[in-house]
Amino acid sequence: MEQREFIVEAEAAGQRIDRFLSGEDTGLSRSALQGLVADGHVLCNGKSIAKSLKLKAGDTILLEIPDAKPIEAVPQDIPLDIVYEDDHLLVVNKPKGMVVHPAPGNPDGTLVNALLWHCKGSLSGIGGEIRPGIVHRIDKDTSGLLVVAKDDATHIGLSQQMAVHSVERAYQTVVYGGFAQDEGFVEANLGRSKTDRKKMAVYPAGEPHTKYAYTGYKVLERFGGFTLLECRLKTGRTHQIRVHMASIQHPVAGDPVYGPHNCITKLHGQCLHAKTLGFIHPITGEHLRFDSELPEFHPLYCIAQEGDCMTKLLDSTLVLCDLDHLLLAGDGNMPQVVRDVLQLFSSRGGRLTVFSQRSPRAVRAVLGGLRLAAPALTCGGTLAYRFLEGSGQPLCSFAGCEESIFKKLPAAVGLGIALQMADGSTRVLRMSTALERHLRREFTPFTLCSPADVKGEDVLRILLYQDRQQLPIQALLEKALGDNAAMLRSERTGMDVMVLTPGAVSAEAMLGAVCLPVNCTADQLTVAAGCSQMLELVRQAKQSVVPADAPVELRLAASQTTLTDHDTGAAAEFFYGLVRSAEAAS
Repeated sequence: MEQREFIVEAEAAGQRIDRFLSGEDTGLSRSALQGLVADGHVLCNGKSIAKSLKLKAGDTILLEIPDAKPIEAVPQDIPLDIVYEDDHLLVVNKPKGMVVHPAPGNPDGTLVNALLWHCKGSLSGIGGEIRPGIVHRIDKDTSGLLVVAKDDATHIGLSQQMAVHSVERAYQTVVYGGFAQDEGFVEANLGRSKTDRKKMAVYPAGEPHTKYAYTGYKVLERFGGFTLLECRLKTGRTHQIRVHMASIQHPVAGDPVYGPHNCITKLHGQCLHAKTLGFIHPITGEHLRFDSELPEFHPLYCIAQEGDCMTKLLDSTLVLCDLDHLLLAGDGNMPQVVRDVLQLFSSRGGRLTVFSQRSPRAVRAVLGGLRLAAPALTCGGTLAYRFLEGSGQPLCSFAGCEESIFKKLPAAVGLGIALQMADGSTRVLRMSTALERHLRREFTPFTLCSPADVKGEDVLRILLYQDRQQLPIQALLEKALGDNAAMLRSERTGMDVMVLTPGAVSAEAMLGAVCLPVNCTADQLTVAAGCSQMLELVRQAKQSVVPADAPVELRLAASQTTLTDHDTGAAAEFFYGLVRSAEAAS
């Protein structure tokens, strides 16, 4: 019987015992832990406890994990695809759907059962009775190459190569979505999910009970809404490729655990194949390298063909969507249903970018892992920002206005003054209660500055925030700037907010900044708007859509209106409608 001891830290005080243990690295589900508590296998300070016990800081918890009921691995005459074999090892091409070794729920029919029959018991014993010869594993629904050790010396030599990451392992997989770059990598620690102990999750470096993991990837072929990748591993963590790809919003096709809710069930598991395996033979010193080609009936080809069919309409569609008044809810967050529908839209080949009053850094904060396929119109359309490159194209500036505007603005007492800059940052000339509330609500990072630090050529917009008990913004502005106030274009975006620009940015300029970098024509662009600031964009676009409760001028100008309001699912209705239309046409 295994025993594990835990000390309750101050931050865990007051938790129920089962909840506390589920947050520790036990490898057990919460229901299993509750069963152990009920059976008396959990002690607190040496005493049996009830599952309702709430812990105190400093409590010592002893967890007893009973030995698993023995599982007997017996030889079974199961055909094997053996790529290479000698007196010390063999390389097997495991089919999709075969479990590597016996376990509860899979007592037989495994690779180990087949190996025991083929090798007549001549396998390394380091893995124990249940895992003889098994140096490394791949998931049940992952196909491809495995090396098996026939003796202990070979097993130890292969394990040492695994430990120092000298074994060459390359996988092929089909994932959702497209990639702007041909190569990349994911470097993030992996550990048990704190909400579902059967799953793995990505964690920051240094998080307790996690391990470093690195996955490099290269695009092999693009299939509309799907991409064929080669993934190379430096580490071999549980579900590594599946978790890493899901963490960058490109889950593996057919993955029922880490993929989207509408998993492609006919694939019977994830599209993942261990294609290449290379290592030094521990006994002979010879370098061995093997490749496993995909059969034509493999699900990788199936999903690629399906992807081409499903996306023949959507792969030419680009949607410029209002972030603030269409994709986000009233609390400033994106509802999960909208994220799911956008992921579905992207997986079918659709392309998305956004229009927002926010700075690029604030836009990134609310987008999370959602990828944009074209430059975003940020800062109210004055900055076309490319998140992949981390750079933007300014569409206006206050060049030459330092003396007339920036040095006089602070005289407008009672106003919070923020500047949106061409590099995507936000600077604050003077803080106010209203401005502070706005920056906090929109997760906007900022720096304080003085007028002497400001170059007009670097400023896109001036934002004025007024505490409601103060005088009207316009009066304060005219008093501070005098005749220079007439040089500026002013626009109210809220009851206590006024935005100043050196002039209006044309809709043609904004659409050109979005479309030209991705070779999108006017016929391929749809503008989805929810605020009056996008009116000229709606008028300029050949296709446009607005929610049912949009301002009347938008509804009159748009070519389509949703059946639902912004708060009741207009964005989800529109994007799901695009997907359904493409599916029907295919």
